[in-house]
Amino acid sequence: MDADRLLLGNLVLARGSVGRGAQWRADDRWQAARRADPRSRVMRVCDGAALVAGTDADAVRVALDLTPVVDVPVDAELTFLGVDDDDVAYFAEHLGWPESVDTTDARWADLRQVGAALDARDAGLMVTAVALDNWMRTHTRCPRCGAPTQFSAAGWSRRCPDDGTEHFPRTDPAVIVLVRNRDDRALLGRQQRWAPG
Repeated sequence: MDADRLLLGNLVLARGSVGRGAQWRADDRWQAARRADPRSRVMRVCDGAALVAGTDADAVRVALDLTPVVDVPVDAELTFLGVDDDDVAYFAEHLGWPESVDTTDARWADLRQVGAALDARDAGLMVTAVALDNWMRTHTRCPRCGAPTQFSAAGWSRRCPDDGTEHFPRTDPAVIVLVRNRDDRALLGRQQRWAPG
């Protein structure tokens, strides 16, 4: 059984150390206080990529390029990602154009490029932020009436102003399982339409 547990250590994008804090997403006062807290940090995402610290030559350790929330425009729509054990809140800023940010000491990278090199905190933040960014880009209109939806619940919901419906990102967990018996034989399944053998 110990060998099987070691296999889970290789799931680099399933790591995370920041609690999602769902209970605070709809609390406008709490959100406003965290957006004014200089300890709160913002990561920037755009079209499946995030800003990471360093240049391409800095491949030893990669980290998210986190900006103090007080350095982000007050009217920016920020997705609340969670709070760590030190009570630091994390947000994502969803940019339409990556050129709108100074990248002198950072570079844009996607999960395939840097996911395995990130620590648990940054991997969890990036996976969540990129997934929410993708959802926000592809679900801008209400599926019921077609009206443009509005940012809601700190980025975890989109609300239709015309019919009042709320829309949420899909969460489709994927699980791959190998079923073995005591003789170390694997149970395999196949579709009936596949060729025999």
